[in-house]
Amino acid sequence: MKTIIFSLLLSVLFASCSSFSGHLTRRYRSIEVIEDDSIIKERVDVHAYTIEKDGSYAPKTIFDLSPDAQAALISELAKKEVKTDAFISGLTRDFSSKLSDTTGIMDYSLLETRIVVSIRNKSHQPADRIAKINITLTIDTTKNNSITFLSCNKLTTEYQTLDLGKLHYSNTQSGELAGKSFIAANREGATTIKGEGAGEAKLSANRSFSEEILLKQRMVASNAFITQNTLSLYQESIGGIDLTGNILADITLEIRNSLLNTEKTYSFSELSTQDVSNIKVSEKLIVYPTVENLKVYITFEADFREVSKKHQTISESDDKVKLYHGEVKDANNVVILPIIKPKLWTLTFSELPLRIRNIHTNEEGDLLFHSHDDAKKMVAWLKSKYNEKMNEKIVVGSKYEISISEFEKSMNIECLTVAIYKN
Repeated sequence: MKTIIFSLLLSVLFASCSSFSGHLTRRYRSIEVIEDDSIIKERVDVHAYTIEKDGSYAPKTIFDLSPDAQAALISELAKKEVKTDAFISGLTRDFSSKLSDTTGIMDYSLLETRIVVSIRNKSHQPADRIAKINITLTIDTTKNNSITFLSCNKLTTEYQTLDLGKLHYSNTQSGELAGKSFIAANREGATTIKGEGAGEAKLSANRSFSEEILLKQRMVASNAFITQNTLSLYQESIGGIDLTGNILADITLEIRNSLLNTEKTYSFSELSTQDVSNIKVSEKLIVYPTVENLKVYITFEADFREVSKKHQTISESDDKVKLYHGEVKDANNVVILPIIKPKLWTLTFSELPLRIRNIHTNEEGDLLFHSHDDAKKMVAWLKSKYNEKMNEKIVVGSKYEISISEFEKSMNIECLTVAIYKN
């Protein structure tokens, strides 16, 4: 009889003194992992669009300096500038560190843009969330791989940090048993057994356990991976964070030779001189893409955490979870990246631009301008030089000649206008 009672009492004792297990710090109460592409497509939505990047250059002035630096600058300018106007101009000038373009080439083969990827949780249950997502942007390969991703310089995720307070959990257990024998036990496992005939025996055990967590959202982990024509954006959350939101990525793409065109533009100065041979002519090469827009296809794979039971509480430790994983490929989900093409200007009587020829090399091409102001100045100069008709070849500078077609010779000079070059 004493042996049976002893075994029973020990089982009660060890049950009450068993190791502690957490409740609030669990990831879930139970989980079932399911592969299902259709559920991911039904519950998760991903789209993208482009916006203009913020200006990275902000000019500095004297007002951005410290008082001591301002005083030193004023003192140095006063030594060099005698005239008041020059002194004031020096004080108010921007401290620009940007280098002027002196290479004679303007290259538009690199496209820098900011792409915004929008992630949306389409579930109507507050406890359901997107736990992981990997979004892949793939360049349209019909361009013969002539456009590639070069870099993803900045990757930010817009999430708000919220302090939701604290959760506290406490668990206390006790037990008592009367019998013919007496067993005393402590937490370290020592027991004492006493038997005294018909005397009563008593067992008592206590357990106390406390947990406390802060309910606070924080930034998710993000990274980017680039291959030749794909950009992958990966995000992984921690407990309680849904990945719904926007990802902002500043990307750089390179457009290579097969999709590039080159034009030579001209700029004329000293047009007020009486001797046309003194007019100065400078050339600049413009390298620009021939395509207008670029398609980028969007695919993604995600883990979606669906809470089937115990979704009433904010804490996820008691959730019964179905974790769905799948991939979504939708050929209609595309983002259009605008390709930057510079505006070039020409002089025309109708649709055909005037031509210009290098007298020394006999190289000939359309008379093009990168600046609208330069084109307008040239029109004004030609109208001042010719009253009615352009009836001769025009030599400009020391080696250039503007070619006039037979049709253009018959046109009134007032019909000469500046037009956008259709490149």
